[in-house]
Amino acid sequence: MKTTLLALLTVCCLLPCKAQTDRIRLDGVWSLSLDSADYNYLIQLPGTTDETRVGEKHEKGTPLHIGRNETWQLAREYVHVGPAWYQREVYIPTDWAGKQVFLSLERCMWQTRLWVNGKYVGEEHSLIAPHRYEVTDCLRTGKNIIRLCVDNSPYVHLGSWSHGYSEGIQTVWNGVIGELFLQAKDCISVENVQCYSSFKDRTLRVQGRLTNTMSSGEKGILTYQVSDSKGRVVLKKKERITCNPATTDFATLLQFNSSVLPWDEYTPNLYKLKLSYQFGDSKGQQVVQFGFRDLESVEG
Repeated sequence: MKTTLLALLTVCCLLPCKAQTDRIRLDGVWSLSLDSADYNYLIQLPGTTDETRVGEKHEKGTPLHIGRNETWQLAREYVHVGPAWYQREVYIPTDWAGKQVFLSLERCMWQTRLWVNGKYVGEEHSLIAPHRYEVTDCLRTGKNIIRLCVDNSPYVHLGSWSHGYSEGIQTVWNGVIGELFLQAKDCISVENVQCYSSFKDRTLRVQGRLTNTMSSGEKGILTYQVSDSKGRVVLKKKERITCNPATTDFATLLQFNSSVLPWDEYTPNLYKLKLSYQFGDSKGQQVVQFGFRDLESVEG
C-alpha cells in the first residue's frame, strides 16, 4: 500500500524587536559570593566561576573532583560544585510602570533561585531552556537589587555520559553563559508566533497567542507583512480581532498570489514576516524568518 507523508518544513527564528518589548541587558559585572554572605569577588556575566578563577584549583595530573582519572574526562581549571550567589543593581525607568516585567536567564547549570529587593521570587531548574521569572510585583522604578543563586549540584540522575551534565562532555560549570535580560511588556502583547509554510500551495499559516493582563477585552488590529530577502513586500494583510482577558489564540492563512522561492541548504531563501499589533495604547511587533520547503516520503 502506497503511503505518502507530507512534512512542512519551516525555517524560522524569532527576532527581538524593541517596538514590542523594552529590554534591559544584565550582562556585565556582578558581585559573587560562595557563602551568600561576603561578596568578595567580581564576575563578568555571561561567564563562569572558572573563568573568574574562583573555586578549588585543579592540579594537572591529579584525579578530578569526582574521583576519576583526568585522562578520560575534561577538567575545569578552577572547580566549584554547589551554590554560588550573584548580585547586582539595576535601574528601572519610569516608563516601565504598569508593565509586566520578566527576567530571562539563558544557559544556567542547573538550578537557580531568585530574589529581587530582598523578596523571594521562585526557583527554576532546566539544562535546556532559559530560566524565566516574572518580577512585576518585586521591581520598582529607580534602583533595584537582583540576587541570584546558581547551584550546579546534580539535580536528578542523568547517567554517567549525559551530554547535559557530565565532566566528559561539557564539564560541570557554575554561572550563566547565555543571554540575561529584563523584559517589559504592555498590558496586551503577542506571544509564541509560529509559521507553517507550504511551497506547493504557496501558503503560510501563522498562529500565536495574545496575552491581556486587563480585566476587560480590547478590540484591535493585527497586520501581517511578508517581505523577501531583498526587502520587497510580497504580501500584506490586516485583520480585526478582539483580545479577551487572560489569553486569546489567533491563526490566519496567508495566500501568496505569485510564486515563492524554496529553501534548501544550497539556496537558503528566507522570507520575513512582520506581525504588528495595536490594541489601544498597547502596540508593537514581532518578526519571524521562515522558508518554504515541503518534504515527501513515498512508501515510507
